[in-house]
Amino acid sequence: MAEFRLETERLVLRSWRDADLDPFHSLCSDPEVMATLGPVMSRDEVAALIERMRGIEAEHGHCFWAMVRRADERLIGWCGAIRGSVGPIVGKVELGWRMARDCWGAGYATEAARAALAWVFANRPDEAA
Repeated sequence: MAEFRLETERLVLRSWRDADLDPFHSLCSDPEVMATLGPVMSRDEVAALIERMRGIEAEHGHCFWAMVRRADERLIGWCGAIRGSVGPIVGKVELGWRMARDCWGAGYATEAARAALAWVFANRPDEAA
């Protein structure tokens, strides 16, 4: 499968790469980033999470993609859409993001979420309904 790539003015949402593990672990082990998302994660847990996203992308064509800042090619988090798996969103589109603390407040989450949502509506309208 070819690598997914969705560009915005300042960001790239793309498929996960092996080299993403360490930078993504860095933000998933930050207590402030994870304060409302669950406990901080070990490197092995982050590796398993990335593999889970790869599997979701392979099955559905989308996931919470790696989010890279174009200006410096730094992985700053994730953003995208998956099928909800708990509560009232089971089977429905769940839009999500997670971002490095030093990138908060710059509008990156809004920019990425708008692009991801537009992609889902354009490419998976049956899932967006």
